[in-house]
Amino acid sequence: NIEYFLFVLNDSTLNYSYYNTSGYLTGCSRVMQANSIFTIQNNIITSTSCFNISDENITIDGKGYTLTFGDASGTDQLDGIYSTKKNTTIKNLKILKGSAAGSSASRPGIFFNGPTSGTIENMTINSTYYGIYLLNGGNISTENVTIVNSSSYGIFLNASVNSSFTNVVVDGAMGDAIFLAGS
Repeated sequence: NIEYFLFVLNDSTLNYSYYNTSGYLTGCSRVMQANSIFTIQNNIITSTSCFNISDENITIDGKGYTLTFGDASGTDQLDGIYSTKKNTTIKNLKILKGSAAGSSASRPGIFFNGPTSGTIENMTINSTYYGIYLLNGGNISTENVTIVNSSSYGIFLNASVNSSFTNVVVDGAMGDAIFLAGS
């Protein structure tokens, strides 16, 4: 019982063709339904960005599956998961940048742009530009996360405050494990 609805989005940086309100995720989409839990049903591979959280209080549960995103050449910023909404939770997911993307391509695994609260837990993020990018927000709890082989910083905090990191491992980052800019 998967419901997808076609809509037109004029923002060329996001590249989303569908939005999802069903609770089940089998492919990339804009995720819209406040106060909902969405579960990934299979491994997902895309050449673009994948999930855009477009409502508050949304959880994406990866159930241990792998999301491979940004599997395209070029330097456009593509995000595994992008959110501007408060109380976004991402958990139980492996995120991998596609092999076609060069190491200088800006491809954050998770990009929270402005949320005032959220959770990232039980994740493995591999070969991304930034494993986690937190911008202009705060109160993000990150627990039980492993970030491997980032071509820039493992975690980039830019004007982001009051966030916590528990049992977070960053290994093989080309830059700093955690970089603070205006935070």
